[in-house]
Amino acid sequence: MYLLKIRLENAGPIDLLEKELPVQGNRAPKPLVLVGPNGSGKSIFLSHVVSAMMNAHGAIFEDGDMKKGKVYKLRSPSYIRRGETYSLSCLEFTGGLYEDEVTLVRTKADFEEHFQYTPIFKRWNDFKPDLNSTVLSNFHSQLPTVREALIGPHLYFPPNRFEDPAWLNEVSLKNVVEYFDAKRFAEISERPIVQYAPMRENQKWLLDLIYDSFAVERRYTHVPILGVQHPLYALDRDGAATKILNKIEDFVRLLLGGEGDLGWGVGGRSRRTISVSASGQELTSNLFALSTGQAVLFDLFLTILRHADFSGQIINQLSDVKGLVVVDEVDLHLHTSLQFEMLPKLLHMFPGVQFILSSHSPLFLLGMEKSFGETGMIILDMPTGEEISAERFCEFEEAYRYLADTRKFETEINSRLSETTQPLLIVEGTTDIDYIRKAAEHLGKTGVLDPIEFVDGDGFKGLDKIWKNLSTERWSNVT
Repeated sequence: MYLLKIRLENAGPIDLLEKELPVQGNRAPKPLVLVGPNGSGKSIFLSHVVSAMMNAHGAIFEDGDMKKGKVYKLRSPSYIRRGETYSLSCLEFTGGLYEDEVTLVRTKADFEEHFQYTPIFKRWNDFKPDLNSTVLSNFHSQLPTVREALIGPHLYFPPNRFEDPAWLNEVSLKNVVEYFDAKRFAEISERPIVQYAPMRENQKWLLDLIYDSFAVERRYTHVPILGVQHPLYALDRDGAATKILNKIEDFVRLLLGGEGDLGWGVGGRSRRTISVSASGQELTSNLFALSTGQAVLFDLFLTILRHADFSGQIINQLSDVKGLVVVDEVDLHLHTSLQFEMLPKLLHMFPGVQFILSSHSPLFLLGMEKSFGETGMIILDMPTGEEISAERFCEFEEAYRYLADTRKFETEINSRLSETTQPLLIVEGTTDIDYIRKAAEHLGKTGVLDPIEFVDGDGFKGLDKIWKNLSTERWSNVT
């Protein structure tokens, strides 16, 4: 299921936003990245997409994220844009599926009576007159289409996702990988949309893949010894699990480095940790005790593949994986190098997945531009929904200005150091200079300060920058 069109009107800070996201041949719609300051409507945009995914999922499966008859997203007049009388969202998906949501400041009957009325959307007549809010979709009337559309990963990674660190004792005591016990029923998906901490489920699934690949899918050959046929293990493996495991190995090489064939190690029955080596050199003794940033990326990659596998998609190549993945604050927990290099590469590995993301990271956007090209993704500046380039992202401009100010400050300090032979006393601010001069005057030591030149360090952060530069010997003029 791909999102093809979205219209948001009077939703929080959003006045009017309309965007079409057409399918590109056999590829998913371009990755969509929402940017803008806090409070600009990024999460509101995502909430409408996620709510529709959950409602579609709940129409088919009994183990949906929400209880039957309950909703994921609250509707209230308090979320209507200030000064307006209604809010509206209209989402259209592949297969002719849709979901509309409308909220009024009064019931529909009162609304039509008290306000000059122009039909807000084409399904207005399906809105009951005694309600002030409703959700309208064709998910329940198009169940075969919905079931077909939900094959593949349909995921939401919220901003409060977090895996406990591997060194935490509670996790260490429970960190035993178990084989998966899947329930294969038509009404059970075992694929929750919201993913807060998928590591343990990914562990179980990966252990299953390793077992199937090495124990079930290993080919046998027979050789005659003294006229008796004896089975020997062949060197090659082939099958569905092996094909998926090969793709995971490619990503592990990208994430952890290492050359040559990867080797998998599974711990003893009491503690089934998974280790990985490359050409005999161990890359990690526990694949699920990586750094926080690496774990975030590995979980994202594995969860997409796991849900594709559980949905019944045949995965020969990563391009076979098709679905819709929403990630709020996609750069969360990631070092700048992971934002710029690794995360865009990960997303680029899944051309059949539609990614809808929010981010505050200029480096991530530049990395996306490097991986997808200037026209290979869509960046929407919220709340207007204007399509912009990476360089026009306001936080890129602010970060650049902060960097320029820092460079200018360092240049000025370097200049002062090179131009004077006097001792320099760099303090946090001008108030400190006044205090020192007053103390010297009070103690009758004003002459002591005569050869000293005072420098305003521009606050604590400025002093910290100077100290770090001095400690790396960048300023060799200091004695």
